[in-house]
Amino acid sequence: MSRLKATIQIGGKLDITLVPKFCEVIHQDMVSLTWDTTLFKPSVAEDLLGACTVDFTNGNVSALQLFTMDATIGGFPLIEIFALQHKLDYTLKSAGDVNYGPYIVEYRGYCDFYYKHKTNSRFHHVFPNNILNAVDKCENTQGIKGLLQDALVEIPTMTNFSINSPQTTKIE
Repeated sequence: MSRLKATIQIGGKLDITLVPKFCEVIHQDMVSLTWDTTLFKPSVAEDLLGACTVDFTNGNVSALQLFTMDATIGGFPLIEIFALQHKLDYTLKSAGDVNYGPYIVEYRGYCDFYYKHKTNSRFHHVFPNNILNAVDKCENTQGIKGLLQDALVEIPTMTNFSINSPQTTKIE
């Protein structure tokens, strides 16, 4: 089974009651907060929120970004399952090797959007050869725009990572 370099950004709202389970999932997937090998071992909500960083390339979203040099087939199996089950947004970028090409997975829990696409080593979208051949033969801008529009998907914006706390009510 191939082990690949990968990163995942997590956004969306996590219920405070799920923090212990999410921390456990993060421990099991053995991830770091950078490309080094120091494992991230959160145990409370403050650990998760304190680890968030702002992604200036993704609409200034504050997300929990996790890294691994040793992802199973380029993914974070337990974190991805947890995110899907609890509708947390995520963007996963996985490097390729001789058996698997690089790819990106975009999931937005707030609108049930899931899209996986192949990329090159710099994580730029790779278009199918039939689209590229058609673009090469096309002489007008409208025709090229139409061809590419069929191949491109608009990715919904990721939401900031946050943790919902239980509502407290005043007793008067």
